[in-house]
Amino acid sequence: MKITIFGSCRQVIGQEFIISKIQEELTYPHYSKEIIQAIEFCKGISNIPEDITRYIFRTGILKKKTLSSNDFLDDFNTTDLFIVEIASIICYKYKDYYAHHILETETNNIQKYNLTDYEIEEDIIKIKNLLSPKKLIICSHIYTRTHGKRYELVQLLKKICLKYSIPFFDPIEELNGENLNSILNLNEPVLAHFTSIGNDIIKKKYTEFINNLFMC
Repeated sequence: MKITIFGSCRQVIGQEFIISKIQEELTYPHYSKEIIQAIEFCKGISNIPEDITRYIFRTGILKKKTLSSNDFLDDFNTTDLFIVEIASIICYKYKDYYAHHILETETNNIQKYNLTDYEIEEDIIKIKNLLSPKKLIICSHIYTRTHGKRYELVQLLKKICLKYSIPFFDPIEELNGENLNSILNLNEPVLAHFTSIGNDIIKKKYTEFINNLFMC
């Protein structure tokens, strides 16, 4: 089974699956409109000029090079399952295109604003349609508090996915009963990563979730 991840390094998948190169060689998108743009680029249906790819996709920004959608089309078309992580409501625009957040460290020429609940719901519908008929899992960011913007986004995603029958993976719910002190890197100023122990555990949780999905 081939899996394409539109999300961050928190999506740790077992070696029994083939992971496409799209995540590592294109981008780690964080918000819904950035994800749509990446999907359309991989499908070859976007209107992004090649010189702009140097400024909006993570790999283009880090390696200071332009990217071609032709390099991702085959990987995209042969994917069996897409895992989409929506981790933020913050949107970054650069010259009318959606940019990875790290561009903010390189230029001030960015518009930055929060997406509304309605926009996120509309975006999820579009993501589902763009990826159909392939299987899709939407997942959330990790969190330790049952309040605040991050938790509110998780609850919104859960509600939307239930409404549109989209499998939803909440890593903290999946880790219920585990010792979060050993699983999450709680020393980070902004909680964002698993420890090595956490990576091993979440890998098993993902494998169980994916296998159950394909048994349906």
